[in-house]
Amino acid sequence: MITDSFSLEEPIIKPEMIYRRSEKLLDVCLITFSWKIFQEARNMEGSKVVGTLSAASGKYDIISLPIEGRRVGIFLSTVGAPACGGFMEDAHALTGAESFILFGSAGTLDEDKTKGKFIIPTSAYRDEGLSYHYLEKGDYVELEGWRTVEKVFASLKVPYVLGRTWTTDAFYRETRRAAEERRAEGCIAVEMEIAGAASVAIHHNWHFYAFLESGDSLEEEWRASNLMGANHNALKLALAMETAKGLSIDN
Repeated sequence: MITDSFSLEEPIIKPEMIYRRSEKLLDVCLITFSWKIFQEARNMEGSKVVGTLSAASGKYDIISLPIEGRRVGIFLSTVGAPACGGFMEDAHALTGAESFILFGSAGTLDEDKTKGKFIIPTSAYRDEGLSYHYLEKGDYVELEGWRTVEKVFASLKVPYVLGRTWTTDAFYRETRRAAEERRAEGCIAVEMEIAGAASVAIHHNWHFYAFLESGDSLEEEWRASNLMGANHNALKLALAMETAKGLSIDN
């Protein structure tokens, strides 16, 4: 069973076999899924390419950001936990980053709670395959980093809501029954990366932080009134950079 896949046995392939690093380049790496946000980061004065992740689908640059006193970078990930988690492994091998801040969009399961607010996940339901190779089996993975994100958002007076999310690999198999079951457990949104990405970080003793913006709704019938806006809202880049500034120095 996939839920019994976790093992402490050493892997056959390690990212260090592919990427060579002579020095630590980054403390923190931001993860975006928006090509528009990534392009905005690339165009910032003082940003530069510090590494490149290679895949069969193309090359993905890691861009350093002009944040005084902290080495922060950002990369564009393709959608889904396996791709995102693999890129985290590669980014660490290439840059030495041990803190990751993921931000993206999600589907709301409770519009009353999420409307007009950013979503800070406190835990994520493991309806994907990646996490079971990094952590012992269980329904949810807990995200300890939510307190740090909340502190930053509260200081900036940014509207937010805390809650569980539902991570799934199967975008087209989000059924009514599954949505109702997750909502009954306290999930307020559905997305495709959090549980897997958080499990990769926990396995390696890295630090993981996340926040989301709802762009579509699965509450009654599917509505995607703000999907493009949530995907490409540049405010999330600014919030991620502020979160990076707010991390404790020992990260």
